[in-house]
Amino acid sequence: MDQEIEANPESHPEWEEVVLSDAYTQLMTDDAGGYVIATAPGPLVIRRSGADDQHFARSLADWVWDRVAAFGGRDPRPVRREDESSASTSDPLDPHPDVLAELDRLNDACRAAPGDTDPQVELWTAVTALDHWVIINRGTPEAPRPYSLAGQPGAMLCVYSSATRAKAAAYASGLVPDGDPVPLLAVPLPAALDWVMSFGEHGVVGVTIDHPRLGAWCPLANLPRLRQLREQ
Repeated sequence: MDQEIEANPESHPEWEEVVLSDAYTQLMTDDAGGYVIATAPGPLVIRRSGADDQHFARSLADWVWDRVAAFGGRDPRPVRREDESSASTSDPLDPHPDVLAELDRLNDACRAAPGDTDPQVELWTAVTALDHWVIINRGTPEAPRPYSLAGQPGAMLCVYSSATRAKAAAYASGLVPDGDPVPLLAVPLPAALDWVMSFGEHGVVGVTIDHPRLGAWCPLANLPRLRQLREQ
């Protein structure tokens, strides 16, 4: 890429006329002629000839830790000032932070006792007690199609406890480029249980919550009992 830009600078007006090595550092490339670069000011962008730069991440370190956090790992970064200001304005599709913390705690209990069904029942009772499930819509608003996974037991439909977690999953999995809008749909409970169960006719065998952060799953056959527990 360096040689092409230097040989034909008029074909690459998006590059400033400076020493290229001082302006950016190449990090990754793809098969579509795009380069992920670290620019001199710091942000990572995807740069393609003839197109505007596309924001990728605030820095290489942020991109790495964003991936770690999206998969449920510990994020050691201090909270930035802009993050502090945005933290008080949660997404309207997000439940109270205490609700999310309780789901994390219950998920940890399931992992600590994989052969015990009681923690699993407690977790999924809490999951089905949410006001709504958020899905990543892979279809259209008129014909929604929830994001799903091909698991060993069969297709798993992915539901999320919050819009924030759904967006993080969409970015981490590459469904949506970082920074782009994520098509979401909030399905109220308990109607969401019937809607999810209807996908059994299309080969779906289970539902998973907050993948990949949590990733616990429940067979569709157990959802009617969970609905009964919710209505008690």
